[in-house]
This record gives sequence, structure tokens and C-alpha cells, in this order.
Amino acid sequence: MGPKYAIEQEPKEYVNELITETENAIRRLEPKTQNILHKRQQYNMNCIKKTLQNNEASIARADKSKAIVIIKTEDLNKKVDKFIKDNNIKQTNKDPTGKYQAIIQHTLKKNNLIIEKQQ
Repeated sequence: MGPKYAIEQEPKEYVNELITETENAIRRLEPKTQNILHKRQQYNMNCIKKTLQNNEASIARADKSKAIVIIKTEDLNKKVDKFIKDNNIKQTNKDPTGKYQAIIQHTLKKNNLIIEKQQ
């Protein structure tokens, strides 16, 4: 369909729906057939993983798009490093989430006229 073609739904949502529908369809089959299909899916997934590893490639989400792409792992690492450098991102030694949550909770307690305690 061309290089600009993209799936209408988000890949994650589309894949989740596809998995659910496939599992429901498989459950309606005979147990022997279910085993064969499951083994076939596992085989296909392993083939994809091996092919990606052998070609030093990764699957990534396309820039600002719903599409996914296969990209050389080295190129992906370079893009991530460039993004980190360009945006002046720095690694922290400790997860600051707890600290920020405590500050937010403290602020909310002080300002109970704006937001009720139950909320």
C-alpha cells in the first residue's frame, strides 16, 4: 500500500484486539487443534525473533505515526542517544517519584479549599 500507509488504530490496541479475537476463536476449536495452533504461533514468534537477532534489527514505533518499522539495532541506539543528548536528559541515581508524590500530597492537604479531601 506504500510507505506512507499506516494502520488506522494504534498498533498496541490493534494487536491486543487481534490477540483477544484469536484466543476466542482458538478456544472454540477442539483441544488437539488448539495445541497445534499454539505451537505454530510459538514457532512463528521464535522465527521472527531469530531473524531480527540474526540481522541485528529491532522493531520500533515510527516517528509520530501509528506504524511500526524494522530498523537496525545500531541505528536505533544512535537515534536514542541523539534524542537524549539533544534534549539534555540526565540519568538520576534515585527514582524521584516518591519525593514528588509527597510534595503533591502535602500541597493538596494545605489547599483543601480547592480540592476536597475525599477527591
